Amino acid sequence: MRYIIIILLACLTSCLIEKKVNRWLNDHEQQAAGYCAKKFPPDTLTKTVIEQTDSTGYFDAYMNMAYLADSLFYRLDSLQHLPPDRRPMLNIDSLRKVVDKEIRRRLQPCIDTTIREYYTIRDRAKEVELQGKLDEKDNVISARDKRITELEVKVKAKNKWVWMFWVLVALVGGYTVLILRRKLLF
Repeated sequence: MRYIIIILLACLTSCLIEKKVNRWLNDHEQQAAGYCAKKFPPDTLTKTVIEQTDSTGYFDAYMNMAYLADSLFYRLDSLQHLPPDRRPMLNIDSLRKVVDKEIRRRLQPCIDTTIREYYTIRDRAKEVELQGKLDEKDNVISARDKRITELEVKVKAKNKWVWMFWVLVALVGGYTVLILRRKLLF
C-alpha cells in the first residue's frame, strides 16, 4: 500500500513538473528562445554540383576549325596550278598535319567545375531572443528619454524661479539703498 502511494505521487509530480516547465516557457518566451537557439543552432546545408565536360561543344568547335583549315588548304591547293614563278612553295600535306595538331593542342575541352551552394536555415529561436533583448533595450531607452524630458521641464521651471529670485533681490537691494540714502541725508 505504501509503494502504491509513492508511485502515484511520483507520477503526479512528474506531470506537474512538465506543466510547470511549459507554463514557464510560455511566460518567458525570450529566455526559451535563447535556450533553444544555443542548444539547437541552425545547420548550414551545402549542395555540391559537378558539371561535366561538354564533349559535344568541343567536337563542334573542332569540326568548325577543321572545316576552316580545309577551306584554307583548298585555296592554297588551287594556287598549285599557277605558273612556277607565281606559285608558293608549300608542302600542303605536312602543313595540314601541323595545323590539325595545333588545333587539337590549342582547343581545350571545358574543365569540370565544382559549384558549391551554401544555404543557411533561418533561426527563428535566435530571432525571437534577439527581438526580446532589443525590446528590453528600447524600453530602457524610452524610460531614459522620459526621465530626461521630466528633468528638462524641472530645470526650466527652476530657472524661471531663479530669475524671479534675482529680480526680487534687486528690488529689495534698491529699496534698501533708497532707505539708507534718506537716513544718511536727513
